This record gives sequence, C-alpha cells and structure tokens, in this order.
Amino acid sequence: MAATLIKKNEWTNKSKIVLEDDGKNSCEVHWIDGVDVEEMREELKKLAEEESALDAQLKPYQDEMAKIKTESKKTIDKLHTYNEIKESCQSMIGKLAVLEGITIKQMYKQFNLELDD
Repeated sequence: MAATLIKKNEWTNKSKIVLEDDGKNSCEVHWIDGVDVEEMREELKKLAEEESALDAQLKPYQDEMAKIKTESKKTIDKLHTYNEIKESCQSMIGKLAVLEGITIKQMYKQFNLELDD
C-alpha cells in the first residue's frame, strides 16, 4: 500500500499511527482518510515475523561463511609464513653456492632438491 505525502498543514483530520523502534526512535506516519490503520499494523506485524523467519533461515549460512572466512585467513597466514621461509632458504642456498663457487642449480642437486620446490 503506497502512502501519499501530505503537507504539514494538511495533517489535521487524517489517520495517524506512531511506530516505535525499540523505544529509541519513533516515527510518525500520516495517511490520507480511508486508510485502515489496524490493517497496516497487522501487515507490518506479519512482515516483521516473515523477516524474523528469513533471518533464522539465513543464520546457518552466515555462520558457515564466518567459519570459512576464518579458515581462509588461517590458510593465507600459513602461506605467507611458508613463502617467507622458502625465500630465506633460497637466499641461503644462493649464498652457499657463491661460497662454494658453484651454480644454484648444482647446489639444489647437492641437497637433493628439485628446482620446482
């Protein structure tokens, strides 16, 4: 049902309903004559119940998404740690190769490592 905007000076003799949101905020809604306020209250109540039911259905999916997000962060943190360690090892292998006067490829073979590692 669409509400019609009424100018302030036209508010007299019109149907009115006051809705409260948890007692913190209030909102006055004005309609032109002929609107059934009780019918609107029932419709709002029904919509609020539907919203609650949909929120309840959505909750398990939101919980699963939060769990996946946490697991993803842990995995990414582990990958960062792995890459830092790998980079340090490659640097050390390179320095050892320089000290021994051989190539990095030869150093990898000496330690039984594959170049793809």
